Amino acid sequence: MTARDRSKPGERDDAAGDVLFEKLTPLVDELARLRRQAEELGVFTGDRDLLACASCGLMEDVLAGGRLIVVTPSDLAADTGLRFVEMAAGLYRCPGCGAAVSEPENP
Repeated sequence: MTARDRSKPGERDDAAGDVLFEKLTPLVDELARLRRQAEELGVFTGDRDLLACASCGLMEDVLAGGRLIVVTPSDLAADTGLRFVEMAAGLYRCPGCGAAVSEPENP
């Protein structure tokens, strides 16, 4: 009979959980490092919806290669080089007019 057989439904094997945690921790740390690096390189990581300013019309878009750009309504193909700046969780400043832009809510 194994330790798994002796445990009650819903209980976990603490030793197995500890081993799993030890194996996952470095992987999670590496994933976080890669995500930060991708963001620094301008890659959209897909962890939020794209932003658009209701005041001036600037909006984010993602190129086929995954690069995040900001465009104007009059030229959706040209990156302005501007970037929305996060001020607080879910709240950004428009780089064009300075208006506060909230992250869109997911339905």
